[in-house]
Amino acid sequence: MSRLIFDSRPTTEKRTERFNFLSMLQPGVTISSATVAVIVESGDDANPQNIRSGSPSISGSIVFQKFYGGVPGVVYAATCTANTSDSQILQLTGYMAVVSDA
Repeated sequence: MSRLIFDSRPTTEKRTERFNFLSMLQPGVTISSATVAVIVESGDDANPQNIRSGSPSISGSIVFQKFYGGVPGVVYAATCTANTSDSQILQLTGYMAVVSDA
């Protein structure tokens, strides 16, 4: 599974992150559906899934997911699972730290 590092984000900033699967797709293969699951990598948050804002969207080889909120000091791991037109299941995990609002 490939890993991404997203920029840290204040709790009140809503940010859309990108999971780019281009290098994992064969020519002509598309992403047909995607989900994003969130867990705590370090720190303490009883409801890490709550940092997702809405459902992921797909544009070409990229899956977009909006994130908002979270607990300052926690590092989250967001795993995007993409199902492809040729029945592959691909995953990318992005890590993001949430910081206090400045």
